[in-house]
Amino acid sequence: MMEIVPTHLELTSTILAQRAATRERYREIMDAPEVVGRENLAFALALRFDLPADRAVSLLSGAPPDLRAVNDVLGWVETVPRQPEMETVQ
Repeated sequence: MMEIVPTHLELTSTILAQRAATRERYREIMDAPEVVGRENLAFALALRFDLPADRAVSLLSGAPPDLRAVNDVLGWVETVPRQPEMETVQ
C-alpha cells in the first residue's frame, strides 16, 4: 500500500489558499450594501463559516431592522439553519 504524504510546501499552499478564501468571503459580506446599519449582524454572520457569502448577504437583507444589541444579534444568527455536514466517503 502506497501512502501519500503531502510536502510542507503543499500544506502551506493549502493553508494560504484557505486563508485567502476566508478573507475574500469576509470582505464580500462586509462590503455588501445590505450591511449599512447592520454591521454587528454582518460580522456575526461572517463568523458562521458554514454560510457562503451570498447566503449571508441574503440573510442580511431579510433580517429584522431592530437587531442592534449583541444578545439579539447572536440569538437571531443562531436561528439560521446550519448547512448539512458533508458525508465522509471512505
